[in-house]
Amino acid sequence: MDALTYARRLPVLLLSVVSCARSGRTEQLRAAQLEKCTIVGGAANPQPSGDAVTRCLILQYDWDGKQALAAGEAYQAHLDSIARQVAAIESSAAARIHDSMNRAFRVRMAVVDRWLECALAMNQQVIAGAPYEGYVSDSIVARCSRRVRLTVALIDEYKDAHPDLDAERQWWLANKLEALQPRPSP
Repeated sequence: MDALTYARRLPVLLLSVVSCARSGRTEQLRAAQLEKCTIVGGAANPQPSGDAVTRCLILQYDWDGKQALAAGEAYQAHLDSIARQVAAIESSAAARIHDSMNRAFRVRMAVVDRWLECALAMNQQVIAGAPYEGYVSDSIVARCSRRVRLTVALIDEYKDAHPDLDAERQWWLANKLEALQPRPSP
């Protein structure tokens, strides 16, 4: 049952609290009056407040002030309860979305970290005397790229997230960006 349907049925419940001592016919009449005062009034009045319900009951149906006030306050308490529930649901959903986005960001950053670790490790092997073919940087970029796929957007995002990268990591990312650029055909 949605909140609007529940809010429309609330007047019947409120009336039983407000006027338990009334006869069956009077109680039915009061329930109908209360329901009419709580009906959604279009775009100008999407959901009447407890004060609006109280005024409606007093002015249109000549209710006693205390009874009308009690019905209006009970109706407002119900509206406030619905608003709190909606806010809690929205807050929970926003938190889950934020957490999900953070996890996805960390995964993307880990991909670049793995590529950089590969490039740095292979470079250390070359420095230590391991054989290599062709240009060292091109060979390392190509070998590490077989293991980890990077895109220009991912590298740019990584550089934005890590403005204090050391010079060596910046140099390797620049080499990878260069390798990602389309080469003219001969």
